[in-house]
Amino acid sequence: MPTLLLIPFIATIIYLFLPQHILSRSGSRATWLIRGFVFFNGLAFWVGSDPLLSNFLNPALQLALRFFFLETCYVLAIAALHTIKRWRLPRIVIAAIIGFYSLWLISVLVLVQTPLPSFANTDATLEYTLPIFLLLRIAAATSTLFLLAELTRCLYRIWQDDQFLAGRLRFCFFTIGAALAFVNRFFVFAHIGAVIGASEWSVFFLAIEKNINFAATLFFVLGCLPPGIMKRLARIVLYLDQQRAILELAILRAALFHLTAPLPWPLPNWRTRLDQPAYVLYSLMIDVLDRLSLLESLPPSATIYLDVAEVIHAPLAPDELLERLRQMARRHLLTQVGMRLRRLFNPFTRESATARAG
Repeated sequence: MPTLLLIPFIATIIYLFLPQHILSRSGSRATWLIRGFVFFNGLAFWVGSDPLLSNFLNPALQLALRFFFLETCYVLAIAALHTIKRWRLPRIVIAAIIGFYSLWLISVLVLVQTPLPSFANTDATLEYTLPIFLLLRIAAATSTLFLLAELTRCLYRIWQDDQFLAGRLRFCFFTIGAALAFVNRFFVFAHIGAVIGASEWSVFFLAIEKNINFAATLFFVLGCLPPGIMKRLARIVLYLDQQRAILELAILRAALFHLTAPLPWPLPNWRTRLDQPAYVLYSLMIDVLDRLSLLESLPPSATIYLDVAEVIHAPLAPDELLERLRQMARRHLLTQVGMRLRRLFNPFTRESATARAG
């Protein structure tokens, strides 16, 4: 892990302990659990990546401390979420936590009394095949696998239930980071297996493990951004989603345009789309709904139906109505893409059908 990556962690830790931070307004147990998660996470990466620490501590013991701090930070994160939501911790997670700390204590006592060879850095220590050290690595990977699975599940539930876009974005970052860390554990097992088998794939698995770990760390850092920055990011995400919705409804309107009459007034131009996306969305929704109502009012013999078109009779909230229209637009787009792919891969279908009709 690059040492420079510790700078965002240190800045985040300092920020979380500032008096004006939102967490400081409450002295609850969950607040301190969240602070502990961030603190021990940063401490784990410092212990595992600082080359100066290797001058005072053997890299094998350095990694043992890193395993302890990582386990502790994930335990604190899960405890914070379960405290806030009043959930019960699964028994398998409790067993994994107790099992890790027991094996960690035994392994450290054995490593302290064992003459350890000198290593160039912590990466070289990962190739160490001492049985007690391998057992410690397997215990750490197994325990964090269960912890990260539970953490990802909890974060995803909170992400889906949050009503505020800034909160959803924050927990989205946390969920992606936890999911990547969960996937990373499988490459840890692969690397341990390659080391035991003296395979050349150990370097490959270690490189993938580091890259995934780096990506997970970045998402955890993004999840710890200040509320002001997170609100600005949420506005950007909302604006981009509005532009995407405008494009989807424009595609649906273009499909309905050939079945209905043109509008007697001009549509908003591109500048209005960029400056006032909410107004453009409102105009497109009214346009599409009017055309759908017109298609329904036509007599059956004169109606040319669109496959994905459906008339919405039930009263819906504006957000629900927009989502229904966007779903119709996506189905229409998928239908058009499927038809074009069939024509691309079977260009003689139309000609053969014309020949048979003739």
